Amino acid sequence: MANIFIEIVPDLTINVATFLCIADLLALEATCTALRKFYTSASVDKFLYSPFINALRVGKCLSPRIEAKLATISSCKTKYRFLVEDSRRDLIDAEELCSLTWAFRFKEPAGEFWLMIDPYWSQSPYFTKSYLRRFEADGLVSSIPLLSGEIDPLDNWAQGANLTIRWRFTRTRLGKRGHYLQINRWPSMVIERDPITWGWKIHNQWVAYLWPSDPSNLQRLHESLELDIDRFL
Repeated sequence: MANIFIEIVPDLTINVATFLCIADLLALEATCTALRKFYTSASVDKFLYSPFINALRVGKCLSPRIEAKLATISSCKTKYRFLVEDSRRDLIDAEELCSLTWAFRFKEPAGEFWLMIDPYWSQSPYFTKSYLRRFEADGLVSSIPLLSGEIDPLDNWAQGANLTIRWRFTRTRLGKRGHYLQINRWPSMVIERDPITWGWKIHNQWVAYLWPSDPSNLQRLHESLELDIDRFL
């Protein structure tokens, strides 16, 4: 079927190609060798594939490192494939983990004491305020001062208990092998990607670290956690 396009003026075939879905467009380019040289020119590549990139990125979040990698790719088709492949990635390394600012909150099973000092539970509406945390390259977990200037209650608690908060990757959780993150000696946390926003969720039965940490994206991540109440029972 692709051979039909050999008889058509290349400019016309390019316009026709704009009506194809991404799968058909890639298939056409792969099978119709006579047109491949036209499709790989920079102007045509941008004309055909940039709309798919724009549509793909709606509501999506990319870490600064992935944005930087994307900027080094000149071909829009290659950029599209890179984004699709990265969206399926569920492993995060130390460099990316430490480059992000994370929203932290307790889950309801953590208990009343922790919920009372957690702005996620004490604020109305939810999602408007969160503890913010950074995973540091030296293994420490640091806090970011609250915008309100209030004292961070968790920092106060940790200092009063003479407790240093540290993180590390671990390969097991409850005997199951995988890629997990552990804070001190508390239960290790699963590391997951949100399929809707491409954000990250690191959580166990008691706590959650979420990225992106801005309120406009947090609501979706919080809601996905509430639908996952049976995982750690």
